[in-house]
Amino acid sequence: MPENLTYIGDYAFEECDIESMDFPERLTYIGAYAFRNNEHLKSVVIPESVSNIGEGAFSGCTKLKKVKLPDNFQVISDYMFSNCNIKKISLPEGLTAIGRNAFENNTGLKSIVIPEKVSYIGEYALSGCEKLEKVSLPDEMTSG
Repeated sequence: MPENLTYIGDYAFEECDIESMDFPERLTYIGAYAFRNNEHLKSVVIPESVSNIGEGAFSGCTKLKKVKLPDNFQVISDYMFSNCNIKKISLPEGLTAIGRNAFENNTGLKSIVIPEKVSYIGEYALSGCEKLEKVSLPDEMTSG
């Protein structure tokens, strides 16, 4: 990808056969469903410059096992990682919200630590995570 790229639009790489992605350091936005159904994508490292990722951006990436989000990232959007196979994800300390169905049907996820600043976890956020054994929640939060 070009180093001066700052925006990836909605559905930009939907249903492509991408195995890996090197995001430029200037990237600030990844659109809704931008990488949906990329069945060969295995890991994603989002640069610190990205502040917003649209709904379902990585949904259906069935081989996606590892995700690294920026330290300053605040909101995991609805369906962002639904129907993936994430085994390991480090949620950033600055995270404040996890959208509905965000991790739905992640069959490889065994544990998740929700950072202290998270005050909202949406409906079905972790539904269908059949191997999920441990969820560590912050002391104060709301559900919706």
